Amino acid sequence: MAEPHGKLSPPRLVSASFRHFSLYNLKPKIDIDFPDGVFCLAGANGLGKSTFLLAINYAITGRVPEPERPFISLDDYYNRTKDFATYFFDGRINEHDRELAEIEIQLRVGDWEVNLTRGMFDPDGLRSLWFEQEDGQLHQVDGSPLQLQEKYRKEITGRVGLASFEQLVFLQHFVL
Repeated sequence: MAEPHGKLSPPRLVSASFRHFSLYNLKPKIDIDFPDGVFCLAGANGLGKSTFLLAINYAITGRVPEPERPFISLDDYYNRTKDFATYFFDGRINEHDRELAEIEIQLRVGDWEVNLTRGMFDPDGLRSLWFEQEDGQLHQVDGSPLQLQEKYRKEITGRVGLASFEQLVFLQHFVL
């Protein structure tokens, strides 16, 4: 695991795949590559632009920012937004897609990459996790969904240069 090194290295989104998002019912799978620079997302009201952005944040953090949530502390915010994340996608994803709906993202932190898949109704677990190893290749990490989440939390926190995953959640939701 990488240790915090005093220099902040925020994660950069490389790609995302949305699978079985009922909101985007014209395509059961949407793949997007994010180029360096600015990515523009435009469309009429009600098409899912905000849900798209919140789903990306959810994939990275396992949390969805709750409107009107008073900020008391990092730990309080992290723990209380878990409940909101468990039901935020209700209505945006149909019941028959609930078990299948997931988002896969690839992130780059400095010269290191991670690929993860998160189900839309399991904020504390990952369906798959791949880390870049010393050989420069992505390798699948084994474990239960909770174990994968814990491995991701530890590795990404150190690589970004933070002391806790809760700090990353705060920065991702309010700064990045």
